[in-house]
Amino acid sequence: MEATSWQLLLGGERAEDSGRGEGQARKWAGKKERAGRQASSPQCCWLVAHPTTEHATKTARTREEKGWEGGKCLNYAGPSLDDSVNEVTNCNKIANKAIMGFARFDLIKHYSHLEFGKWNDRPLVESQVQSLYQSFLINGADRFNPAHAIPLVVHKEWLEEGSYEKDLDERRELSELPILKMSGNAPKEWKIIAAGGHHRTKAIEAWMKKMEKEHELVLAEETHVTDLLAGESGQDQIDHIDKVVRPRRQKIEGVLEYGGQWIVTIFDRGQVSEIIGLHISRNETKHVYMQSPEEGLIQKYRMLHAKGQSWSDIEHTTAGGVFAKQNELLCQDYVFNHLATIVSSGTHYIHAPEMQFTQFYDTMFSSYGGILADVTMRLENRLRLCFNTVPYKPKKGKDGDTEIYQQLKQAHPVLDAISGSLREALNDVYEKHLGGNTPASYRFGNTNEDIWLKSYLLYKFDVVSTMKDYVKDQLAIKHLPVDVRTALEGCAAKAALVLGQSDDIEDFGYFPLMSRSVGTTLIRNLCMIERSIFEVSAWFSPFLYMAKAHGKDWNPGSASAEMIRAIMAHPDYDPEQRGGVVAEIVSLIFEMFPEFLNMEGQITNINMAQRVTQQRELQLAFGIADDGKNSRRRGTNAVQGKRKGKGGSDGADDKINSSSSSSDKETDGDQEHHDEDDEEAREGTDFRTSR
Repeated sequence: MEATSWQLLLGGERAEDSGRGEGQARKWAGKKERAGRQASSPQCCWLVAHPTTEHATKTARTREEKGWEGGKCLNYAGPSLDDSVNEVTNCNKIANKAIMGFARFDLIKHYSHLEFGKWNDRPLVESQVQSLYQSFLINGADRFNPAHAIPLVVHKEWLEEGSYEKDLDERRELSELPILKMSGNAPKEWKIIAAGGHHRTKAIEAWMKKMEKEHELVLAEETHVTDLLAGESGQDQIDHIDKVVRPRRQKIEGVLEYGGQWIVTIFDRGQVSEIIGLHISRNETKHVYMQSPEEGLIQKYRMLHAKGQSWSDIEHTTAGGVFAKQNELLCQDYVFNHLATIVSSGTHYIHAPEMQFTQFYDTMFSSYGGILADVTMRLENRLRLCFNTVPYKPKKGKDGDTEIYQQLKQAHPVLDAISGSLREALNDVYEKHLGGNTPASYRFGNTNEDIWLKSYLLYKFDVVSTMKDYVKDQLAIKHLPVDVRTALEGCAAKAALVLGQSDDIEDFGYFPLMSRSVGTTLIRNLCMIERSIFEVSAWFSPFLYMAKAHGKDWNPGSASAEMIRAIMAHPDYDPEQRGGVVAEIVSLIFEMFPEFLNMEGQITNINMAQRVTQQRELQLAFGIADDGKNSRRRGTNAVQGKRKGKGGSDGADDKINSSSSSSDKETDGDQEHHDEDDEEAREGTDFRTSR
């Protein structure tokens, strides 16, 4: 009995079982092989479904008649979009045909003539209004951007001819669009359907009130100085008015001239059906990726750097929230320089947990923020000393190495040679010997401890070995830039030289090369002695206590950063030696870490009062309210235990510490301390000794 095609595909009858000869067996084996090949091809897969060759042939003929050729259907329609996408596209086409043009429209002046909620009865949510208001304060009101146009639906005959522009492409300046006007055909109490923009209208109204108030303050300041008698106003005041106040007033006046104007898209009411009305008024449903606060901070820094600006170019903002905190950080010299260090090093530091915005903000404004920035810069520079084009071969004799080391300090680093993979490898070496929870990590930089010195020596040898292995792999790559190849060839020998230098205090001998985990260790250890650093920093910051008052927007930042500023500006120190003084003080903090821990416990028990750094607190201390009137003086704030919110907790925004700019609010702990100090407050306090 002859085997069917589907039997062949499933194994079929064996030839020897049917009593056939050897030749017949080979014949059936060939058929089986051909059937297997056919089954794997798309155009012949139908063989499996039909039991006989006759049926298979008939099916093939039918497929050919219906337009199949070579395994493909000739009637195939091609790629297509989702039905929902096609529906939106069709609605957009119809809506575009209903557009009469574009114009400027004063949302505030004509608010009573706008009808919101016709097709979308979304409620007016105050939080959304506030978010838009803050956005206007931060980014400005982008009122004439077509992407932000508010759709208005109105009868065509109600509008004056020429009060709207039919084609935006023909107008270069959108701020010169015609102002929409009603014709005599419009009803006396006309209403225009606004298919969106309710929250925006309320936000614009709040933003305008804020701008008007700021204009009054700026005008009053300018008028006050102008009205002073000759000789009463100093040249600094006059320069400030000419360069800052007056330009600001003129800018605000120009912005206010537009009033509540906003670009609008005008739809013909006669062409807008219920479906199209629902379409143009619907809320956004697609996901839009919003940058994180830390991404925004880095981007703002990059933009300032690209413009050639620095921390001194940051303008005070009336906005609040994350944007205000970003500005607080960027207007501090030590934070700006710290960002310059980590951003120029690629993404190695940027993606570290310590860069989470709340934690980064708390860290940089803590008492040790200035020390962290200073040490990070110094240790990163130590790493960069190993990668330059200065030729170096180890020589016997200390004088030769000293001379080369000075050349390395003057050389320009080749940052492209310090790749992300190399930084990760060096970070692993640090973690192995000095990082994590190793005994050495709690003795970081303490040359008085044998555990640190022995671990550092092992770390040094491992760093050199790691660099040699890395360079061996990199030099095998063809087409490396010449400067990168040169920098890599000598980096291991230079690392041995750099890590062995310990004579000059400014070189931070016996400190590791900078990496991500080094920063983690620094923050952990310095956090343990935060109050001690705050107390010691105050010894070097006489400027704070000598000043009679500080401006409302002034913030010294980290206490240790203020200490460094005071030392670098001290008239009794040789300008060339001031950097060495800072290095000596900072390195002593690590060498005397046990003593600082002991001091930390003592200060915690004493419960030292908080140093006043804000104008409002200073006024209250002397019984002066914000309006200049006398008020009952309250006692000084006190630091109640360790500050909460470390590690990026949300509660960090409400903290009160030595450097925070948001110290106007009182905690429950402060209020308890006020009760205890009430009698002392009546008698007054010598703020030269307050912290």
